[in-house]
Amino acid sequence: MKIKNYYITAFLLLIFFHLVGCLAFAKKPSEKMIIDEARLAYEKGKVDQAIALYNKIPQTSDFWLEALEEKTWSFLRKDQANEALATITTVTSDLLAPQIGPEPYLLKAMINYKLCNIKGVLEDFSFFKTRFKERSAEIEKLADTQTNLSLTKALTVLKNKKDQLNQIKADDFGQDIKFLPRYFYRDKEIQNAVSTENESAIIIRLSQLAKEETKEIEVILQKMHLLESQVVQQVFAHNKQMQKKKAEYTSSNSKRNTLVFPYTSSNDIWLDEIDSFEAATSECPVDPFKGGTK
Repeated sequence: MKIKNYYITAFLLLIFFHLVGCLAFAKKPSEKMIIDEARLAYEKGKVDQAIALYNKIPQTSDFWLEALEEKTWSFLRKDQANEALATITTVTSDLLAPQIGPEPYLLKAMINYKLCNIKGVLEDFSFFKTRFKERSAEIEKLADTQTNLSLTKALTVLKNKKDQLNQIKADDFGQDIKFLPRYFYRDKEIQNAVSTENESAIIIRLSQLAKEETKEIEVILQKMHLLESQVVQQVFAHNKQMQKKKAEYTSSNSKRNTLVFPYTSSNDIWLDEIDSFEAATSECPVDPFKGGTK
């Protein structure tokens, strides 16, 4: 009887350790799987679930910036503009600028506009023009001539990581990443060309991706120009109104210590004056996310 119990106990222990081993070596969801699940949740309108999933992407992940940008849209869908601005500000920081495309700058400008931060909108335009001037030129050069400043670095990294293509990150390319199409190293055609050591196919595909990114930059620029013209019209209209109020104040018998909006007789608009416009406005006349007037 004791022998029988011994075998039963040993058998149960064997099953137990087998299950523990299976759990220990169970494959965790990949970061790509998590971000895909988050996108699906967002499409279904499950915004809170999408945000929770985006939060699971670690800062060390190559998908982290994508998660932040897409989480920004999730916050906007919940009408949480302040949270959206805080998130997208991280994406557009100087440190991460070489790795992002043009859309985050437009997104940040639209959020600032929604929050009536006109100075912030103009700064977003300025940052975009400064950061993308050289990058756009090099991306366009790669599209037209199949070569640019960073092509050699790209080919070298791909060659050295031939057996670890799925482990490549943007950081592997250093500052050269800003002159290369975004996430090109994830492209299946490029990965296949690397596996077969077909360098010419890699270059041709890089050129194709560069053409796509050049078109994307052009589209974002057009949208920025539309938003910029709308902002300028609002600021000048406000300037005209404040000039009228200033003239009325000057001709009146108001007290000396009354504060006056800091405009001169010039038509120039300075950023510190735009600050005053921002502080004096409780609601923007136009919501860029809904259209029309409020």
